[in-house]
Amino acid sequence: MSQYPFGQNRQCALALAMDNHLFCMLLVAVQTSLNLSPAPFDRPPHTNSTLLYMPPKPTVPIAAEDSVWPDDHSELVLPHGVTKAQALAKHSMPHLLTNFDPASSPVQLVAHRGLPDYAKAIPDNCMPALQKATAGEREGGGNLVELDPLWIRGEPYVMHDMSGDRQTLVQGPWSEWIPEPKEEMPKYIVRNVEGSEFTEKYFLTDLRVTHLEECIRDILSRNPAATLFLDGRDSAAAELVALISRQPAYQNNVLVQVYPYVYPDGSTFESRVNNVFPHADSSWKETVAILPVLNPDTLPILAHLPFQSDNYSALYNAGKQWIISMVETKMRVFGLGFPLSGIGHSDRVNLGTNEFHDLAGNLVVDHRVKSTYLQDRVLLDLATWAKRTYPSLAIVMVSITYGWPRGAASQGRELMAIPGNPVKHGAHIVICDRMTDNLNALLHTKAYAWPDNIDYPAHDVTPVAFNITTEPDMCHPGHG
Repeated sequence: MSQYPFGQNRQCALALAMDNHLFCMLLVAVQTSLNLSPAPFDRPPHTNSTLLYMPPKPTVPIAAEDSVWPDDHSELVLPHGVTKAQALAKHSMPHLLTNFDPASSPVQLVAHRGLPDYAKAIPDNCMPALQKATAGEREGGGNLVELDPLWIRGEPYVMHDMSGDRQTLVQGPWSEWIPEPKEEMPKYIVRNVEGSEFTEKYFLTDLRVTHLEECIRDILSRNPAATLFLDGRDSAAAELVALISRQPAYQNNVLVQVYPYVYPDGSTFESRVNNVFPHADSSWKETVAILPVLNPDTLPILAHLPFQSDNYSALYNAGKQWIISMVETKMRVFGLGFPLSGIGHSDRVNLGTNEFHDLAGNLVVDHRVKSTYLQDRVLLDLATWAKRTYPSLAIVMVSITYGWPRGAASQGRELMAIPGNPVKHGAHIVICDRMTDNLNALLHTKAYAWPDNIDYPAHDVTPVAFNITTEPDMCHPGHG
């Protein structure tokens, strides 16, 4: 049994606990359980998002070779006569923003936070991870990467977590970090884990947290055909649009993801860019590419409903109106994001009888779990509507491997981790952790199914037990 039963690529599970998106979702859930109505679009500040999980302080330095992270990778299985460079050029294409056509282009894979390798002291979002993901065809690499900008000391840096605890020796929220005069940005560390918990052990890398503009310049100087997906969390999306609007050299290489949490409609977002950031170039609506992303937990917020609402029509219409408002504002919308898993597929969610079944066929009765299934169903239906209504826009989904608890409540995240799963639901572009496994799925050289393939098979990790006697055929077209 592995020392970390959640698997190597689930190291993001603890980072997710610090992610503001989940914090907002949990806060709303708590408010709902207390019969409190969540204030629409009133999201908690960044500094609170670290309260969910505080790992122990990194006090025991170790050598990298003493780390538990294994130096192993999934095997890329190529069709006869196809090289790795050819496969990546097809499914991680150069000049995505100008070359991609939803009607004719093959499915594209975007490396989520780059291509980290913890055994080799390459954490997620660090420069070598991002450089490797965008190495380009001449270097036998891809062209597409997603990364997380975060404002620290009033400047945008590449950092996912709102706190320094997981990836650096800075303890506590970045908003409270007071560096010494002329102090450089901190170096990354790699935390050791035991089970699903971080330990006090760590090893220090030689890599420092990088300024966003330095990161973009570096990647594009190495590969001018690369495309960067900037995750514009909270109000950061408007700030990022303003920044990119002043850099014409970036505008066909950088895309900004926008969420409804603080932007309930397109005009609010437009106003934010124009009024709060008047230094943005006035032509930004035509020049800066954006990707509106409809997270499932934003549906009840947009509908002004409790998080556990079972009002399908209200949730669907709220999401639909948000999409329409973002598109009709006449911004340069490249595509639409739907981070769904397929747990809400019609095989499992019967809207007529209001009966929901989990992946094992068991009836779901917990209202919290049912709300998760229903929100996923809404996203599935909205993605179908969007593809039909806006055929020129890319449909973007995710295949990310976060940790989860046991039981039906976690099965949506498990499906989300299965390589190839988003393509079954109509994705044109997939932001993914398991780049090699997802490429195998696209090349049809290897099949992945629940529950056996929720993590890297090479890690000798026992999948979470679900007490089922038969395994659903997740590769069958009729299944979600």
